[in-house]
Amino acid sequence: MSKQESLKFLQGLIDEVENWTKEDIERGRKLMEKIYKEEPKEVENSDGYWEFIMPDGKVVK
Repeated sequence: MSKQESLKFLQGLIDEVENWTKEDIERGRKLMEKIYKEEPKEVENSDGYWEFIMPDGKVVK
């Protein structure tokens, strides 16, 4: 992903958050509460590398 594409993606996220309704904010708050209450889960990664899934679906290691 190029720098321009990354900036466009981030701007899209910012625009989306700025347009949240009260219901969106409440739903987000409840989700965060649920995440904080959950116990951390251990994840084994046998090769020592992480994979990231980009917005376009490509996998980056």
